[in-house]
Amino acid sequence: GTGDLPQAPNLHELGLTSVITAEAGPLLMAMLGDAATDIATDSRAEFCWRGGEAAALERLAEYVSPSGLGTYHQTRNQLHGANFSSRLSPWLANGCLSARTVYWAAKEYERVHGSKQGRFDHVAKFVFELEWRDYFRLYCTHFGRRVFFPGGPAQVKHTWIRDAEAETGWKEGRTGVPLVDALMRELAYTGWMSNRGRYIVASYLVHSLGVDW
Repeated sequence: GTGDLPQAPNLHELGLTSVITAEAGPLLMAMLGDAATDIATDSRAEFCWRGGEAAALERLAEYVSPSGLGTYHQTRNQLHGANFSSRLSPWLANGCLSARTVYWAAKEYERVHGSKQGRFDHVAKFVFELEWRDYFRLYCTHFGRRVFFPGGPAQVKHTWIRDAEAETGWKEGRTGVPLVDALMRELAYTGWMSNRGRYIVASYLVHSLGVDW
């Protein structure tokens, strides 16, 4: 449509096909487009992303509805479902959609439908999480590489370990903890994990295994 950018070249067109191997995993293999198995076709995937601004705006319009944003505060911690998540993060991360655009779409929904539903305040909570996302992006920009120092920007002392076997088991969904394993396998097979799932697997890596992330 008018204003759309030209389609980005794939790895074949860039001459980079040879650097991708089967061991690279589905997230990288997906970059090959039709030349590789598309992770979105996995029968376990609940959602299929398409790149670009048009697809991002289409999903935003679909989500900003009573069955999407209108349930956010109640459903945001779920692990599965059609609309428990906006699923806008890939488009936001790649610049196809701005946080400002998402904010004003949410405020327009609030103007038409209201925000509160009993004890739940769906729009306010959604906007808070949108701001939380930008806060941490700016936090990392401000502190730069100090974010990755052993003590972090706060210089908190912690005894980290490196355990190749434990780390590999975590990556491959072989920790022996059913919930952690299911979430990590979901990521491997579909390229997606819910926000709450990310909290769970990250906390397990850091606090249970004590691995230096």
